[in-house]
Amino acid sequence: MSPEALREVNAFFSTVMLAECPVPPVPPASAISDRWRNVKNSNELFEFTDRGLYSYETPSGRSTGTFRVQTNRLILTDSGGRVASFTFRLRCSINNIHLELDGERIYEGTYGRC
Repeated sequence: MSPEALREVNAFFSTVMLAECPVPPVPPASAISDRWRNVKNSNELFEFTDRGLYSYETPSGRSTGTFRVQTNRLILTDSGGRVASFTFRLRCSINNIHLELDGERIYEGTYGRC
């Protein structure tokens, strides 16, 4: 590169403000505190509290325990000590907030709105 071209490149970059790309925030556990009903099977219901407790109900039974959020993972520990982990994401769909687990199970929030 010629000295003149190098000066032009340097002059250009001295006028440009560079900033780091913001990292998307990790949702806190309280972000999923709600009652979540499966959109395809209304008999399947999760409830998460802002104190880290959860319950899971289906017609065949109920499970309770604790949960924690670790980056994009939702980690459930039931009262018997068994651990289940899901990739999760929160998204808006027609003014309702949805909780998506492992990219396939979708739950609609009872209280949350976008």
